[in-house]
Amino acid sequence: MTPAVRMMGCVLASTVSYYVATQIAWALTFPDSKVSLFFPPQAVLLCILILVPTRHWWAYVLAAASAHFLATQQANWPPLYALTCEAFDAVKCVSAAAGIRLLIKSPLEAITLRDAILFVLIAVVLVPFGTAFWGASFTVSYGFGTQYWVEWRNLGVSNAVTTVVLVPAFLLGAQNVLVRRPKTLSSQRVLEAALVGASTVALGMFVFDRTPAGANTSPALLYTPIPLLIWAALRFRLGGISVSMLIITFQAIWGTMRGHGPFLAQTPAENATALQLFLLVTATPLMLLAIVIEEERRTQRALRHSYEQNQDLGGRLINAQEDERARIARDLHDDLSQQLASVAIIVSGLKRKVGKPGIESEVDQAFAALQERTAAAATAVRNLSRELHPGVLKHAGLTATLRGHCADLARDHQVTVSFNSGDGVDSLDSDAALCLFRVAQEALTNVLRHARANTICVTLMTTAESFELIVVDDGVGFIASERTRTGLGLRSIHERVRFMQGTVRIDSRPGAGTKVQVRIPISAAQNRLVAGHPSDTDG
Repeated sequence: MTPAVRMMGCVLASTVSYYVATQIAWALTFPDSKVSLFFPPQAVLLCILILVPTRHWWAYVLAAASAHFLATQQANWPPLYALTCEAFDAVKCVSAAAGIRLLIKSPLEAITLRDAILFVLIAVVLVPFGTAFWGASFTVSYGFGTQYWVEWRNLGVSNAVTTVVLVPAFLLGAQNVLVRRPKTLSSQRVLEAALVGASTVALGMFVFDRTPAGANTSPALLYTPIPLLIWAALRFRLGGISVSMLIITFQAIWGTMRGHGPFLAQTPAENATALQLFLLVTATPLMLLAIVIEEERRTQRALRHSYEQNQDLGGRLINAQEDERARIARDLHDDLSQQLASVAIIVSGLKRKVGKPGIESEVDQAFAALQERTAAAATAVRNLSRELHPGVLKHAGLTATLRGHCADLARDHQVTVSFNSGDGVDSLDSDAALCLFRVAQEALTNVLRHARANTICVTLMTTAESFELIVVDDGVGFIASERTRTGLGLRSIHERVRFMQGTVRIDSRPGAGTKVQVRIPISAAQNRLVAGHPSDTDG
């Protein structure tokens, strides 16, 4: 199926959905009244605009307007008034969707309390009651209402209740159907969900459909579903409270339309407002409660995961430390110790030969060998010292140190290692320079150990806001998300850069090489320099 055909199918489905939702909205009115208790078409169009690309909004808005206009003409509405209603609904939904997509960044399944409050302010308060000023004016001017502020209140409350009750439920349902499959619940959770749902239905029927209307109806009955709604919020998060509120909402509307329940003591308009306000003030705090609880659970999971990672990292660091100690001991024994033993043997031989006639050439050869062995021992000590601590950074600067390190790796491992640097890099403070050197060293070590690369490119440069180090290879690559969680070297890079308030980006996939990009803010390096933070390159 081509994208154009798929889009046409989606637009057609949205048209049908909007038309059906319009008929439902008109059915949800008191007898002998034009007051709509609920307006599902708004929730349908708003959810669609939140989910689809903005470049397709015009098609869905036009489809919704066409469906609603068709319904109005079947109901014999004046065409000009109907067209004004289409414009009103379009402006209302586009404004809310634009505000949500512009200001809310967290995904629905991990929405934060801040973004939830923004959703309430935009889609439940500002847009419904702001656009209601316009809606009430043309409603009264066309003779479909008599009191401006009553119409303003009815429009604002109706749209606000629709948004807070239906939009989260629709979005969660669309996400589970279109984006990801819902998680499989255990039998215990299924039983608990069934118990909550059945209890909510039974209690809703008693409160809103079996209780006779009148002045003697106890208002305390309105509070009886609250414990079940809190249970749903606590145990089943935003999805649980959304479904429970849907059940309570339709039961309350259905019972009120049949003349039952606690919302029939006044005029139809006042009864509708009382019912809508009950739903609004019940759904909004419980939705925020569910989000707060889920955010707290995510924080606890993140802390637990971080603690487990730190425990694992601590054990692996101990092992890495022991491995490094073993390597240093092995290098001292196999290289430096043998060089010094050779020097001792040569000195012992010279001691026996000194003073004997006719052995000048042998003495010269012995001194040459002694000089060679001494130079080799000094080189071994210097290499070991440089691996332990790059003291040359303080004197030569980061550029020269990295260039030399790349040249050494290219010579020792027969790979092509290119190094490029920009201006101003050596103005780094000692801590930032050490951090970038260690990151480059670790990245290059990982390439040589694992990537089987033929070419490595190291770039060191400055931008207006940061110092940047980029290491690119043409090796076998890996799945970055998996290796970052398990690789000690990559985690070491992340920790070093995080300490410098920088960022790390690793782009890699199997067969396509790897790119490690590190940014350290200039401000962070300058602040550390001004603060006089001690550096392990000093002294």
